[in-house]
Amino acid sequence: MKSTRADAGEDAVAVRLDTLVDDMARAAQAIAAGRPEGIHRLRVAIRRVRSCLRTFRPLFERARSEAVRGELAWMSGVLAEARDPEVLARRLERRLDRLDVTERMGPVRPELVGERRAAAQRGRANVMAALQTDRYAHLIDELAAFARHPAYRPGRSGLDRRSLVRCARKEVRRAGRLADRAAGRPPGPPRDGAFHEVRKAAKRVRYAAEALAPLSPHAARRLASRFERIQDLLGERQDAAVARRFLVAEGARVGVQPAHNGFTYGLLAAEEKAAMRDVDGLWPEAWRKATRPKVRRFLAE
Repeated sequence: MKSTRADAGEDAVAVRLDTLVDDMARAAQAIAAGRPEGIHRLRVAIRRVRSCLRTFRPLFERARSEAVRGELAWMSGVLAEARDPEVLARRLERRLDRLDVTERMGPVRPELVGERRAAAQRGRANVMAALQTDRYAHLIDELAAFARHPAYRPGRSGLDRRSLVRCARKEVRRAGRLADRAAGRPPGPPRDGAFHEVRKAAKRVRYAAEALAPLSPHAARRLASRFERIQDLLGERQDAAVARRFLVAEGARVGVQPAHNGFTYGLLAAEEKAAMRDVDGLWPEAWRKATRPKVRRFLAE
């Protein structure tokens, strides 16, 4: 297994990409072996690669790095077809289990959970098929070659600490601008979408900090940890927002059909709305902790 820690003078970006290519290979093996966690692991590894290529984009020849990112986006979409319905099914199942039996009216469990699990199963079949394609094999070959010899622009490289830190600092500033916009929006879909963008930006900060861990291990890991907290909080908010929209739409669709009842859908939607309010009360403090000067100090170097 390759080290995740670059030695002194070693290209931090190349080491990071090389490690993530290994992560993708192990995740694909888990999927082939039928282990359910494999899809999530491959999706996370791909997200990390895409984030690395985006954060350090100023260092790369744009055409080649963007071509790789585009193919990674294709595979991310395939994985989403399997992962997203399963995540929603688990969430709805937990919500249903907490309701009193008298509040679970009509065939709500098969409608909500069973159909999502069936969609996830179809998605898993599509993932298995995609992993066997020439397109995926070519993607892995291209990514492995890129990790061995990153396509840097003339005069740029992963050895330049100042350039690496500057790229990470831009991600922090971008996250800050998005957080300010989201905080000022009134409740509703635009606010939900704005917080989803903050979550994605926080994730990129976290991944950038992880990539810079060889340069400043303690400081980078502290920054990554603080932004992981934001990512988790806003991830819960996004999951609640997605579930609520789904429940409102499904409740309106099936609640008027014979033998169905929209009451349970309404209860579940109300719980998701409460979950969103909980996050809205928690995330400002998490943001303050993540953006304290002490946490970001190494980015000023």
